[in-house]
Amino acid sequence: MVWSLDPYLGELTSEQIHTTGRGEQTRENLVVEFSADRETIYCGTTSGDFALINVRLMKLSKTVPACKLGITSLLSWPEGVICGGGDGTITTFDSTYNDIQQCQLDGPIVAMSFSPDKAEVVAGTSKG
Repeated sequence: MVWSLDPYLGELTSEQIHTTGRGEQTRENLVVEFSADRETIYCGTTSGDFALINVRLMKLSKTVPACKLGITSLLSWPEGVICGGGDGTITTFDSTYNDIQQCQLDGPIVAMSFSPDKAEVVAGTSKG
């Protein structure tokens, strides 16, 4: 379900996400991030995958497995998405959602951010 805010009336309305052909799969989302073009929402789940939701169609288009122990942080960039996991992995996905790079840190990822020049990702873990 996605909630929309009408800025003029101050009212919230909900819209159901269409999952045609995917059954009634239920996921608990931990983090949400918009794509760079604002047409896709990435939802990181407790099961370690992320869902792609088309904003205009309100439709689940794909789920991509990323890590174990849940996705705890997401970053969107024009070339894809970067996922931080509860298992301490940071995985980079390209625009076709193939994993192209992964690193392992000491503890679960709790936050990620781009450096000011966007050349690096700064990550924080639960181990400090």
